Amino acid sequence: MSATTSRLAAIALAALGTWSCATSRVAAHSGTHDSLIGAWRLAALEEQGPNGEVRAADSTGLLVFTPDGHMSVQVMSRIALSDTPYAQGGYEASFGRYDLDEVAHRFVFHVDGALVRSLIGKHLARAFELSGGRLIVRSTNPVERWRVVWEREPAPGPRDLEMVAPALERYRQGPLAELWKRAGLSARDRSLVTVAALIARNQTVEMPEQFDLALQNGVRPSELSEVITHLAFYSGWANVMSAAAIAKDIFHKRGIGADQLPPASGELLPIDEAAEAQRASRVEQDAGSVAPGVVQYTRDLLFRELWLRPALAPRDRSLVTVSALVASGQVAQVTYHLNRAMESGLTKAEASEVLTQLAFYAGWPNVFSAIPVAKAVFENRGQR
Repeated sequence: MSATTSRLAAIALAALGTWSCATSRVAAHSGTHDSLIGAWRLAALEEQGPNGEVRAADSTGLLVFTPDGHMSVQVMSRIALSDTPYAQGGYEASFGRYDLDEVAHRFVFHVDGALVRSLIGKHLARAFELSGGRLIVRSTNPVERWRVVWEREPAPGPRDLEMVAPALERYRQGPLAELWKRAGLSARDRSLVTVAALIARNQTVEMPEQFDLALQNGVRPSELSEVITHLAFYSGWANVMSAAAIAKDIFHKRGIGADQLPPASGELLPIDEAAEAQRASRVEQDAGSVAPGVVQYTRDLLFRELWLRPALAPRDRSLVTVSALVASGQVAQVTYHLNRAMESGLTKAEASEVLTQLAFYAGWPNVFSAIPVAKAVFENRGQR
């Protein structure tokens, strides 16, 4: 690996950090920030020579972003190398803070510490691109013709769990595996519930596995796409941006094209005008004098468009809404949406199993907060 290629790793790694940190300061809850949090492993380190040939470095590396806007990066050549301005013996390590220009797709890495001390205090500017599960970094200097590709570190596997928490691996193989086989809720519905919970909580580490499992369990690509669209309004735009990036990679690997996804617009399902008039009247009384804009969008965008999109059956749309509300601790909205789900065909036994599934994927406290609300709904509907 050349000195330039070696330098590339440190610079590019630093560059990556820039993105996450800046997002943290500029927009703490933006999709770019949330999608970067966690660990990335080095997938490719490439440099284009004067004659156009691309040389790939034989290196391994790890990039980590933290929620509070810091990053660290390490890159090691698998062969011994002489020292360079960025590495000692083929090994690079640095950490610091970063600033992000989300519009220009550039970032600046502020090096606070490094193995090579001459890097400390430098401000390294780089361009970035996020594509599916990959983060690609390039130099902003036209003279430097290199790029670094990072891939999302996969979710912990059985061997990883055994090395960290043997009991957790036992629970994964036992109670968690048994959960998916329980009667009362189909595997497809359990996948819808779990996907909704992950999106609501923006837990991206398990999304690739669970999105893929959902498709295996019978959730159609169009339905998964529509779940992501729907939850933009019930979990927040930034959360679904993270989910969309991961789903894009899953769809690409499975050869799922635009022809299998729901159209952006089209014919809607028929609306129950009487029921909608009652709902709209209640919302107007509760919120009209406080936030008329919210009332307008709730009426026109959500209940006269989003809820009528045919790519997701009304029962399933309510199912993922209830799941997202419980997973995010928003129990105040559960009464209306659980009633709506049961009016659309969700049974008491199924609703009970939804809570059981969510205990594992959203935590016992969130489920126990929702249980009194569900109990009241069941009793009011005469289903004790």
